[in-house]
Amino acid sequence: MKSFFKTPHLLITLLFTLTLMGCGGGSSGGGNTATITGLTAEGAALANADILIKGRLGLEASGVANGDGEFSIDVTELTSPYILRATTQTRVLYSYASTATNTNITPITTIILSQSVETGTSLQSIFNGFSELSISSLENNLRTALQEMNTAIDDQNFESFDHFSDTFKANGIGYDGILDSLNFAYQNGSIVIKNSSNVIMIGTNDTNTLTESNNGSEAGKFTSLTGKVVDGSTKPSG
Repeated sequence: MKSFFKTPHLLITLLFTLTLMGCGGGSSGGGNTATITGLTAEGAALANADILIKGRLGLEASGVANGDGEFSIDVTELTSPYILRATTQTRVLYSYASTATNTNITPITTIILSQSVETGTSLQSIFNGFSELSISSLENNLRTALQEMNTAIDDQNFESFDHFSDTFKANGIGYDGILDSLNFAYQNGSIVIKNSSNVIMIGTNDTNTLTESNNGSEAGKFTSLTGKVVDGSTKPSG
């Protein structure tokens, strides 16, 4: 009788291939990883900051920035988009990423993100409830808040730099040099940017009444680089 398989090697090869496919071992299998890299700084690097990233479905990934404020965190198990938080003993900064890409965490990203949510809503509450947030509304508001930021500090010519995703070093040069030159000020959990005349140009959403009135006496309550948080929330305990 003629054998159906002309050579046993065909059967062995077929079974081996099917086994690999079942285990995800093929070239189109699920072996890809997703990583968010970035820098957290306010001019000076937030050295050794704790970085926490939350995905759309609520899962989190964490890491620690190095001495230069740089970080790299595997977010393969998370679902995009992402909200990011950098925490030190004296700062809490936030950022946002629609995909796993380079993402900066700075006072500017914090203010823009804060201005993208309802006035009086802290970024800590947004971070905690990220899975319930309307992403389409947030991203629409982000575009508006970005334009407002660039208008507020137009003398710094930020138009060609993406505050969230373009790369830079905390070395006092280029974009970081501009961060160094800005007067970030903190008080009671809020953050603002003041001009040389001590007038608030823009800040987190809980300072909107101050920026709208440009009240110099109120602006004087904000002292440079002395606050502990920057979004109207208290410092996270864990």
